[in-house]
Amino acid sequence: MKRTDLVSMLFIIWTAILILFASDADISLFIILLFIGFLILRELFDNVLSNTHKDRLNFYLYLGIIFFAITVIEKVMAIIG
Repeated sequence: MKRTDLVSMLFIIWTAILILFASDADISLFIILLFIGFLILRELFDNVLSNTHKDRLNFYLYLGIIFFAITVIEKVMAIIG
């Protein structure tokens, strides 16, 4: 099994666990937990992935950071307003 396949399988398992336990939660919480799991997997496999794969994963990390920032801003505005 390739290392990239292992990363994909672990991410799928993490997603399935989140669906089982956080399916009733808010969608933003689900996506943030998904993003945190993605960050953990990216860091765990940092030494074994090629630079091409790291660059591809970084694109999704940047999207996750943008979504996280939007979610935090919305929560802060809800508290303030």
